[in-house]
Amino acid sequence: MRKFRSKFFRGVAFMANRGRPRSTAWAGRFGSFVSRYRVELLADEVGVDPASVYRWLRGDSAPSVPAAFAIVQVARRFGTPLTLEDIYSQASPAHRTLG
Repeated sequence: MRKFRSKFFRGVAFMANRGRPRSTAWAGRFGSFVSRYRVELLADEVGVDPASVYRWLRGDSAPSVPAAFAIVQVARRFGTPLTLEDIYSQASPAHRTLG
């Protein structure tokens, strides 16, 4: 009986965390800004889906250049001096292209 219960609860915990960003994704200036500003608000301001912002934070992809400039402008209005380097340093090396 105990084995069945532990497998059940492990499965529930796994299902509850699916699709959420890793805790390390919020590191750095960009992650810190997004955590204070909120993903949904930033996505709305930039004109992207919130899932895209989560992918940027995980480093799975990088924002397009126009989106990155929009993020910098939103951050400045919010009082956070964010640079393109701060935004693109979050992406994995394969996604760090500015062109």
